[in-house]
Amino acid sequence: MHVQDCSGPKERPQRGAESACHREAPFRSGEMFQICAMAIVLGLFAPSQGMEVGPDILMRLNQQAADFVGQTQRGLFRDVLATIPIPNFSSGGVLGVNLNILSIQIKTVDVVQLSVELVPETKGRLTFEADLYLEAKNLLTVLELKLQAQIVAEVDVSRGSEGCPVATIIACSSVLGEMQVVSLGILSAPLDLLQEHLHGVFSDQLCLKMSAAFDLMNTHLEDFSALSIFGAVSQIQYTLTGVPAVTSEIIDFSLNVQFYLSSGILDLGLAPVSFSLPAPTNSSGPLLSLALTENVFILLYTTIQEWGQLDIEITGQMLGDESKLTTATLSTAIPKINELYPVPLPVILEIVVARAPVVTLEANNLTLHLMPSVDVRVKLPAGDTQSLLTLDAHVFLSVALQIVHGKLSSSAVLIGDVSLSLLTSSIDSVNVSQLQSLIGDALINVYLQRVNAALSVGLTLPTLLSLDLDQPIVAINPGFALLSFALQ
Repeated sequence: MHVQDCSGPKERPQRGAESACHREAPFRSGEMFQICAMAIVLGLFAPSQGMEVGPDILMRLNQQAADFVGQTQRGLFRDVLATIPIPNFSSGGVLGVNLNILSIQIKTVDVVQLSVELVPETKGRLTFEADLYLEAKNLLTVLELKLQAQIVAEVDVSRGSEGCPVATIIACSSVLGEMQVVSLGILSAPLDLLQEHLHGVFSDQLCLKMSAAFDLMNTHLEDFSALSIFGAVSQIQYTLTGVPAVTSEIIDFSLNVQFYLSSGILDLGLAPVSFSLPAPTNSSGPLLSLALTENVFILLYTTIQEWGQLDIEITGQMLGDESKLTTATLSTAIPKINELYPVPLPVILEIVVARAPVVTLEANNLTLHLMPSVDVRVKLPAGDTQSLLTLDAHVFLSVALQIVHGKLSSSAVLIGDVSLSLLTSSIDSVNVSQLQSLIGDALINVYLQRVNAALSVGLTLPTLLSLDLDQPIVAINPGFALLSFALQ
């Protein structure tokens, strides 16, 4: 049995062209690529349980979820390990037989075990076991061999300069088992020297290939803080706020979100929202939780408002009957309108939301308060429009959240009635309460459809290595919404 142990890091030279979130990590001669999995799982977490925090979002994985993320990287580890080059071998003669191996290569890699254990002092420990199936050829025959490899690695994770996670190996050891002969062909000779040859090769190459997989992993982790599209004219970006914190039960990761409009970053000067998550339960399944603070929803709905997607012009045609919105239909609320327009003319309601939406998260309730202005205009025969009056409206909506395949969208229903008050008027004697009953259907039906269409645009949620976040349990709490995803 061959054991390789590494206790101290050796610095690697810096590469010339690295991205801001990609930093080479030190390693030791016995380290292996499996560390990468730990890097993924552990790289993304900050505050610990019960600790009050002030990020925009808190992501939490329990022990089982950390292991689940590691399992998703089996293919990467297998593929990288399979590329280890093995030099040819000649024994120079063994019991009168010259064992001259012309080529040796790894045919398949069977991942036997991959597990992640959370360790507070070291962020995490990853155990990786694999069976390496090799083919060795000489002039006479083909040898089929099997070699077992086990690697135990500890990984620390930091925040890159652009806010993405960067993984660093802090300790690693590898163990190689006895070489087994699956098929000896027609050769009959001791293979001890060949085993020594293979042990020597893998003792060096395992850590080198681990480094290659590690680089690939960090490249994928850069996607965490990459810009993603939100709607037609904006983008979002998630960034870590600090270094991760790990307990034996959970890993927490705090992050902020920025919304980019064509004019630049949406900066509302919001104060951090302090909150704390409940202590983890003894869940038997992998659970990833996202706590989205009230600030996230303020930024989200303000971005939609800045697009102009909450604005609309409502005509009688949109109500299905043009006669429902004319000067004649408004005459009971505005008696003098018939004197100004003896012949009934179409009326247009121009609704503009110029003020930022107000968002409130309370127990089991997410409320959105819109404050649009309603400009009541008459469409003249020449095609121009003339303003009659402007109303100030208050629309209170109860919002429900839907998450499908990592995209968050909203839907809203009206709370109570739309409240109207008169801002300006070019005509006397306006009965606002009567006017509200006349245009209420337009505001409630047509405008609510417009709002729901705007809220249905999906916001990409932060995730790890393309995990599919779908159909969570949603709990609205004072100051934050908790989305709990059962990974599968």
